[in-house]
Amino acid sequence: MKRKISKRKVDKSIFIISQGQVTEPEYFKYFQRNKRIVSLDIKVNHENESDALKFVKKSILRYNDYFSNYDECWLIFDKDETPDNSFNEAIKFAEKKKWHVAYSNQAFEFWFILHFELYKGQLHRSNYKNRLTSHIGFQYLKNDKNSLQKLCELLESKLDDAIKNAETVFHSFIDQNNPAQNESSTTVHFLVKEIKNFLKQE
Repeated sequence: MKRKISKRKVDKSIFIISQGQVTEPEYFKYFQRNKRIVSLDIKVNHENESDALKFVKKSILRYNDYFSNYDECWLIFDKDETPDNSFNEAIKFAEKKKWHVAYSNQAFEFWFILHFELYKGQLHRSNYKNRLTSHIGFQYLKNDKNSLQKLCELLESKLDDAIKNAETVFHSFIDQNNPAQNESSTTVHFLVKEIKNFLKQE
């Protein structure tokens, strides 16, 4: 079943499946919805599964037919309470199936925090809300679309800082083969860098 990407000319297409039902989809849809990107088509779906390994396997099975219709297919998921072995296996399984991975340890909001500071060390996700709120000047409400829209507008000007900080944190870990132990970290910047290539230059 061949899918029509778009009526407009696009140079690249990206299909994203996120573990989160609101935060991640709203973040990535922001770029396209607000016409921040040109010649790039982004499609975002979500799969409701809290365990990282189950999420990866279920997503790849369900959306296998999409793989050939897009230039890149990405899976976005968090470690949260997933056991270390399962989390590492989720990443390996996805990569074996040729899917790109953007994981966060512990959760996606760590990517938001990196827009404002270079944070190294463990930070439990229960502390993300207060830390992020202190940076943005208003209360961060997870899964609230209005709050996320406001946050996305604020984050856009800090995108380069976030990418730089994420890269610094990522390369600070000696053992890159054990991401379950690399807290706090994220690889969301790899996907965002792909999108950034198509952002409008103001």
